[in-house]
Formats: sequence, C-alpha cells, structure tokens
Amino acid sequence: MESSTRGRATTTAAGILLALALFGFLYGRQIATSIYAWKLGRDNPGLYLVPQPLPLPKATTSSATLSYFGYEFDVPWGKPEKEQVWTSSVRIVFKSGVGLFLTDPATNPDLAAVMRQTRPQELDKLEAVFGRETLSSTYGLLKKEYSVTPSQVRPFGKLEETVGTAVLLVLKSIHVRKDINQAYSFEFDNLRGFVLGNPESARLVTVDGFGSHDLHFQIMFFSVEGASQRPSLAEIAFVLQSIRPSKQAEQKK
Repeated sequence: MESSTRGRATTTAAGILLALALFGFLYGRQIATSIYAWKLGRDNPGLYLVPQPLPLPKATTSSATLSYFGYEFDVPWGKPEKEQVWTSSVRIVFKSGVGLFLTDPATNPDLAAVMRQTRPQELDKLEAVFGRETLSSTYGLLKKEYSVTPSQVRPFGKLEETVGTAVLLVLKSIHVRKDINQAYSFEFDNLRGFVLGNPESARLVTVDGFGSHDLHFQIMFFSVEGASQRPSLAEIAFVLQSIRPSKQAEQKK
C-alpha cells in the first residue's frame, strides 16, 4: 500500500513532466489534440466525471480517536485491529475489515509548485493558459483538472483553451482510475478537497484533502478481502470532517 501511494506520487510528478512536454508539442495541433482527448475518454470513461458535492456526514458516534503525523481524527469503526506504521505513512485495518492508508501530509509533493518550477521561463504563458489561481496551489490545480472532460477539447476552439484543457485531461487520466464511476468534492471548516470512488462499488476510495497553507492529505479508504462491511460515504465524510491538529502538536506551538 505504501509503495502504491508513493508510486502514485511518482507517477503524478512524471505525468506533470509529460503534460508540460505536451504543452509545447500540442500547441497548434488542435485537431490531433481533440482526437487524442476522445481516445482518452473512450479508454477511461471516468474522465467524463465532474466532482459532485459529497453528501454531508450523518450523525455518527466516534468510537476511537487516532493520531498520526501531528494530526488526529475520529473513526466510527473502533480501535485498529492491525496497524503498520512507517516513516511517512500508516496502514490501519479495523475488526470489520474496513481500512485506511494515510501519508504524512508534510511529505506530499506540491504539484502546482512542480508545474511552476519545471518551466519557469514559460510561467507567463502557463498562467495565461491555465489561470494564475490554478497554478497557485495543488488544490487549485486539482480543482481545475477534475472539472475538465474530453468533450471540452474542441478542434476549432481557442488555441490556448484547447491546449490547456488537453494538458489537464492528461493529468486527470493519471489520477482517475478506470474503475472510478463517481467523484465528489467537499469543503469543511478544516479541510476541502476531492473523493474519487464510491465504496459501494469500489474497494478503494482515494481522498485528496487540503488544510491550511495547502497542506495535502492523501488518504485511501478500503476494505480487505473477506471484510464484513465497507466504509460508507457518510463515514468517510465523518472522518474527513474530524481531521485536526493533534493536542500534542497544539501544545508545541
């Protein structure tokens, strides 16, 4: 699980480099770009998904409070039955078979910064195409990325819009797995972000949450083989809404 998450981060960074290479290659090739976008959508229908508001958490009783990497959160599944802790990640499985995998938010890459710093000489052009807000934070980048669909890549539209949408679509194809059939967005007092997947139909639900200063939480909710239950969307929302600095971290301030 840790290697898969790190692999996701590495793949994402590589995807940004690929996307920026496409930025230069596709500029001026609008018809070929629209065909390429259509093929991406044909191979991965999840690229047509646009995040919908995550249902608000129902009244749920916390049965345990967990703390890792300077943050704590409540869970409704009791105390962990299995716990594997590494330097920058943790894998937890509860008695029901529900589990979650969390990475240290301090170690997650700032994807927007990578995009800005990879081609600083073209920053003005990048901002003209994607928008300054999109490149100001990883949250802004993902928000824009998840809003695009293959049908928005038009062969005879404005050049900047065609190229920018195609590049964002490539990034989206890296983040959205082919088995994803639902996507959500959320904004709580302490956290905002995106949920990819519905636990009713997917065994792995991926969350990108952002706290203050664009601090990036990456969480995967899953159920192990033979689990007696799966996490519900309401339970996932309950966990996300409860994320906060740990008492120990607050005392050190």
